[in-house]
Amino acid sequence: MRIRTKLAFLELVLIVGFLITLSVILFYTNSIIKLKDFELHSNTVMSSLKQMNSETRALLTTQEPLIELIVTWTQMISEFEQELNTLSDFSAARVLTKDQQSQLYQTTGWW
Repeated sequence: MRIRTKLAFLELVLIVGFLITLSVILFYTNSIIKLKDFELHSNTVMSSLKQMNSETRALLTTQEPLIELIVTWTQMISEFEQELNTLSDFSAARVLTKDQQSQLYQTTGWW
């Protein structure tokens, strides 16, 4: 082989290697971004659950009318269910492992 063809072949190998490396980096970066989005959504669900828990504790000592308590309580439960459903339907959940996905579906199905 002539030197010119060897150099062209080497340049081609370098370009292909660079493109493969770039695509791998983009794939893993995309997975990390999806996991962070999933983390943010799960933190929203957890804060909603904590709020519902604190409201439940406040039921023991409150002096509010029963109708207001019922309305507030049902509204909190419906908001929590909506957030939980959006978490289970979240597209980034597929980056979780199969065991984590099954735990998520069992938890949301149980609720």
